[in-house]
Amino acid sequence: MGRTLMGTPALIIPVVRVFTEAVCVWGGKTGYRVLGRIRREHDRIVLRSFQAARAALLHGNITQAMSSIQNIKGLGQFSYSSKHLRMLAPDQCAVFDNLVENFVHPYMPHADRRTMFLEYCAFCRDKAVELTNARVKLGDYASPCNGSDVEVEIDTIGSQSTWTAADVDMAIFAWIQRWCTISGTDSSSAERKKPKTQIGDRSVNAGVESPVAKQSSWGQSRVLYLCQKHEKDEAVTIKESCDSNWNNAWICRKHGSLDLKKQGARGTTVYMIGEILRQGTDATIDTRWEESPDGATCHHDGAGYKGRLRMESVGEAVRYLKNFFVIYACPCNTTETQAWIDNL
Repeated sequence: MGRTLMGTPALIIPVVRVFTEAVCVWGGKTGYRVLGRIRREHDRIVLRSFQAARAALLHGNITQAMSSIQNIKGLGQFSYSSKHLRMLAPDQCAVFDNLVENFVHPYMPHADRRTMFLEYCAFCRDKAVELTNARVKLGDYASPCNGSDVEVEIDTIGSQSTWTAADVDMAIFAWIQRWCTISGTDSSSAERKKPKTQIGDRSVNAGVESPVAKQSSWGQSRVLYLCQKHEKDEAVTIKESCDSNWNNAWICRKHGSLDLKKQGARGTTVYMIGEILRQGTDATIDTRWEESPDGATCHHDGAGYKGRLRMESVGEAVRYLKNFFVIYACPCNTTETQAWIDNL
């Protein structure tokens, strides 16, 4: 559909509306909320914004394309505006949602979101060229290319498959979400062979290794975030994404307690106790463990907590978590920064 919109002589609003709905549905459950806002926008604004965005993309001007698409109600944020650009021009644009932003942020801590988005798109484009030239296969199936409308099995296209910025973005997203692992690979030899590239002014491995994970088992580690924002500043909260309303754990600043949620606790998908156990450690038999009979934290606040590990400090608690998870600092956290985490 994006290819059709880019190639048609003149855009018409019914086709654009169908396209925006398809992109929002592709985006998942949050897309339905965004779609509702887009539907309330005037047809004239939607059509004019898409016309301007398309013209900008045809000239390779991603900055102008983003500015144009963000004029539409519901697309003012980067997550869904970048999804629309990605579907219009997958060779140029990547998706810049909160998960990816949190990944990029440690390498460009002082950059604004627009700059990070542009750098991330450039990173994905450069990596696409490198992977194509290295004749790396896309996977079990490749996206339609060269104007073809047929999904092609990888065996039939072999080393002729061409990567786009969107393909690289999807691979990075899959790695951050821990959807893929490495098996049968000598990590030490693989590391020596990995070329490097840049996001902003920081060198990042071209392969799938985390830039902050120190463990050789990075492929098995979930990504979690330290968030400082709390109404009483009593604790550092551990979240699956920085903008989440729910946390998976809480580190008390006063007691140094690491409070962990029960399995299936509201608003969570990562069961941290289970993830730690999967990696060979049972937190609940640690000598520092104590149950939470009322499901609250050590402050007797909150709900859904199974128990806590009595640590001496926030640093000790984070150091413990780094054995099992990849830990990032959310942009809002000015105390427990990424540099502070890396030095633990």
